[in-house]
Formats: sequence, C-alpha cells, structure tokens
Amino acid sequence: MKKKLLTAMILLLIGAGVWYFRADVKAWFIPSEHELVLYGNVDNRQLDLSFLISERIAELVPEEGSLIRKGDLIGSQETVRIKNDIAAAKANIASCKAAVEAARATYEKARNGSRLEDIAMARSGNAAISAKLRAAESDYKRQSILQRSDAVSVQVRETAEAEYYFLKVGLSAVKSYLDKLIAGERVEDIAMAKAKFEQAQAELSRAEAELVIQEQRLKDAKLYAPANGIICNRLLEPGELASPQTAVFTMAVISPKWIRVYLRETDLTKVKSGDKAVVNFDGAEKEFEGWVGFISPSAEFTPKNIETPELRTSLVYEARVFVNDPENLLKLGAPATVTFPGVMVK
Repeated sequence: MKKKLLTAMILLLIGAGVWYFRADVKAWFIPSEHELVLYGNVDNRQLDLSFLISERIAELVPEEGSLIRKGDLIGSQETVRIKNDIAAAKANIASCKAAVEAARATYEKARNGSRLEDIAMARSGNAAISAKLRAAESDYKRQSILQRSDAVSVQVRETAEAEYYFLKVGLSAVKSYLDKLIAGERVEDIAMAKAKFEQAQAELSRAEAELVIQEQRLKDAKLYAPANGIICNRLLEPGELASPQTAVFTMAVISPKWIRVYLRETDLTKVKSGDKAVVNFDGAEKEFEGWVGFISPSAEFTPKNIETPELRTSLVYEARVFVNDPENLLKLGAPATVTFPGVMVK
C-alpha cells in the first residue's frame, strides 16, 4: 500500500513539473524566429582614371593616398599642338566665310537676272548703232552710185561699204547681248551657281565643326575627379604619353561602399532590392543604415572565407548592401554584421 502511494506521489510530481515547464520543453523542439542576420566584408568601387585624348602629361596633382573631391582638377596634358590646331581652324573658318559670301553674290546675281540699268544701257547702245547703221547704209548706196559714174574712186566706195557692214555686225552683237540681258541667266548657270554656294556653305560648316572638335580636345586635356575618393595608385608621371587606353590613377570611391553578403535560397523571397538593413562593424559604436542594392540572379557555392552557420556546400546568392560613408570610416575587407529589421527567419 505504501509503495503504491509513493509511486502515485512521484508520478504527480513528475506531471506537475512537466506542466510547469511545458513552455521550455516546447521551445526545445520548435525553433524560435529571429531577425535575419548575415555576415560579410566591406568592398568598394575602384575606378581607373584616364585622359580622353592621346598627349603627353604636363602635370599630375595628387599623390598616392591623397583625398580628392568630385570636380577637383587632378591632371593636365600639354596643349601647344592643340592650340595651334585651334588657330588653324579659326583661319580656315575666316577663309570659308569669304568664299561663302563670294558664292552667295554670284548665285544671287544669277537668280535675280540682269539689272534694269544694264538693260537700258544695252537698249541705248542698240538704238545708237541702228541710227549709225542707217546712215552708213545710205552713204554706202550713194557712194556705189557715184562710183559707177566715176564721180568717186573705188576706194571711197569700199570704205563706205566696210563701215556699213561693220556697223551691221555690231548691231547684231548688241542685239544678242540685249536679248541675253532680258532673258537672264540660263537655268543651268543658276543651278551651278547655287551648287557652288551650297558647297561653300558645307565647307564652312565643316570648318566650324573642326573648331568645335579642337576646342573640345583642349577641354579633354584636363582630368577631373569623377567622385569623392582616395588615390590608390599613381600609374604615370609628367612627361609620359597618356592615352584613353592607359590609366593614370586608380581611385577608390569613398561613398557609397557595399558589404558583400550571401543569401540562402529560402531567404530570397524575404529580401529584395531596396530593402533597408542595419550594418555593424567590430569595434565601431556607430551603426550604419544601408540598403540592398543588388542580388545575384544565379546561385553559387558558399565562399570559404564567409562565416555562416550553414554547410559550406550550401547554394547561396550574392547580395550587396550599400552604406553611405562620407567620413571614410570603413576600410576595405573589414568584417561586418548585417541585420534586416522585420525579416524573420527560423
């Protein structure tokens, strides 16, 4: 009887303990949810800076390790040859403008036809020669009659004849000239004059375009910082030949930087580009506000240098969490902890 009572008491105590600690027992078997935390390292963007034209370097301003700001002049090239090309282009433009004006005058003259003054003058000349021709014709006939009766010599008659035919030919020439003035230039001549005018205009446009190109080359002979950053490497020196294919400086962009992390496949539906993130760094009291700027569309095996509780062979997706760092506190390769507020995982 006593054994049964003792057994009942023991079972009752065990049941009470299980009931009292039921929440803890449940927690042992059901994983709790927590915010998504990833681990990665700081990465930054490096730019290769080069000149836009091929020319010898005249000056390079920053040294390696120098802090530069966007818009700072960091290098320049020799410009003697470029300035000579600009002077030649300006002289060519002046010559082309003179040619355009001359072609314009010729074309307008052909298109407008003869002036009224020229036509009036030709008509006056035509009338004068006509009057002289009539007088010369009468004199020629009279001298012919007199010569038949031997009243004048043959020489006198021949002189009158020559004068008559000379004036007759002259009248024909003046009349043709008058007809030409009245009719104006031929269609072909007008078209030719127009073509020469347009050609002169095209030459002027080409010369002006060449000047613009040379002036742009003068601007391109200067190298400006495209962003705030630090000079990592100075690859060339003054006197060396620089070209668009040859980098002069290597620059690390100060801000923004990114932390390279890796997402599990099960987290892809919970994190998307633009989501907010909180970034912490070892030894830094300040938290950085970041955002997801990139998620790789293809999977890869977890890199060996990434700390993760999952198996090394798990497939993951690279993501980049951007942070603004205007004070340049974050260094390349620094380990970082990235938390995604509100993204709960088990």
